[in-house]
Formats: sequence, C-alpha cells, structure tokens
Amino acid sequence: MILSKKLSEAFNAQVNAEMWSSNLYLSMSASTGFDALDAALKQLGDTTRSASLTLMLNGGKRYEGSATDNRVYFSRQLREDLVWRETNKTSVPQDGLCIAVGGSELNFSEAAPMNLWLTTPDGTLSCFKADVNEDIGSAWSLVRRWYDEAEYDALLRDVKPQPKSLSWQEAAQNWADDYYSAHTKATSGSLFKYTWVKALITPAEDTTKAMRERGEIDENTFCFYVEVQFTPESETALHYAMAGNTGDCTDPSAPKGAYACWRCCIIQLGSDGLWHGVVLGTGW
Repeated sequence: MILSKKLSEAFNAQVNAEMWSSNLYLSMSASTGFDALDAALKQLGDTTRSASLTLMLNGGKRYEGSATDNRVYFSRQLREDLVWRETNKTSVPQDGLCIAVGGSELNFSEAAPMNLWLTTPDGTLSCFKADVNEDIGSAWSLVRRWYDEAEYDALLRDVKPQPKSLSWQEAAQNWADDYYSAHTKATSGSLFKYTWVKALITPAEDTTKAMRERGEIDENTFCFYVEVQFTPESETALHYAMAGNTGDCTDPSAPKGAYACWRCCIIQLGSDGLWHGVVLGTGW
C-alpha cells in the first residue's frame, strides 16, 4: 500500500509525537524513582530527626538502627559511594534485609548483593542496581554490617545489672558471663558471632587501691580483669575480635582453635542497689 505524501507526513508526525511522549514518560518515571531513592537514602543518615530506623533480617526481629556508631558512615556510602541505576522491576525478596525509615522500606538480598528494592509510603516499588565498588564491597555487605551492629547493641542492652545480695566478685563473674555470651546469641553470619565463649574474672586489687587513692573510683567500685576465651564463627568475626592482646587460647579445656583476650573492667554498686559492670578496654 502506498500512502500519499500528505498522509505519510501525518503518519510520521504521529509516530514522532508518540515516541516523544513515551520518552518523556520514561524520563519523568526515572526522575521520580531516583528522587524517591535519594530522599530515602538521605533519611538513613539524618541524625537530626527522631524518626525510627529499624533493620530486619529474613523476616525476623526488628532492631533499632538509629543509634549505631556507624550509621552516618553506612548511609553515606550507600548514597555517595555507590552509583545507582534503575533496573527492571522484580518482586521484593523474602529472604533479605529490610531497612524501614520514614514510611519507606529499602530491601537488600545476599543473592543479588548490588540490588536495592525501594517501596515508598504510597506503595510504589522501584528497583535499582549499583556497580561493585572494590573499596567498600557490595551494598549487601554494607547493610549486613549495619544490621550486625544494631543486633549486637540490642543484645548488650539486654545484659542486666546484678543484685546487691551477691559479693562483688560473684556479681562481676555473673555480669561478665552475660555480657560476653551476647556473642553466641548473635545471628549466624554476624561480625560478632562466636560459637563458644567463656569469661574468667580476676580481681585487680592493686589497681582498685591505686584508683581509689587517686579519687577515680569510690569504695563501692572494684576493678577486675576478664579473660575472654572464644571461638569465632568466621574469619570476619575473628578480625572484629582482634585486639593487641588477642592470641591462641592455651586453656586445655577450650575447644580446638579457640582464642583468648583480656579486658579491663569495673563493677560498681549503684544508687539503685544493683551491681553495674563496665568494660574499659584493653588497659586502665
């Protein structure tokens, strides 16, 4: 069929108009998607607001992530150091990590470590993918570290003070047992996961005396050492456990491949009538 010149020009004009309209729609859609992503990523690092920020792994317990030490670092790397591009929409993975903030949800998956699924408060789903950044690793590794920190912080907050009826040595041992067993309660794959741990306290009487004489502690505060024997679940967990005094565990009763380190701690009988323990670090 041969079209007349006038009809052919009209047909071509219609096609061009439809293509322009289609490209405009795609451009607006992409802009809207990226604007939503940028806004959500900004919220992740906004410490000036009181909005809740929670992290959940594989549909399990949600942990508060607003107060983790590296919140700004993690959010900045997700927003500034990874270059995101919009990709074909797929359903949100069920076995992944979800960060909820400001009514939006950002989902990540270990099976697709550079992908991000964003669901905005109105239910709109956008999918993004970033290129691997060798300096920081994958998007998944970043958010999993964030989750591990949030979970471990929560586990430590669950460590309760000890009753006044205990001697300070008994209170210190019970507290140390609870404090360091938090590692065994961490989710498998965590940076803080130990498969076995044992805490042994030793009174630091000379240090207690010296610090009291200097007025640094009162009569209700006692210094002690903790030898922490542990078996890290992974090389990564071992890396995060390493300190200047970490080495192979020499206790014959410890599992094969265990490590040991020392920590300086104090325990104080507070005004509430309970013993409160504190880790000072590797030195006084």
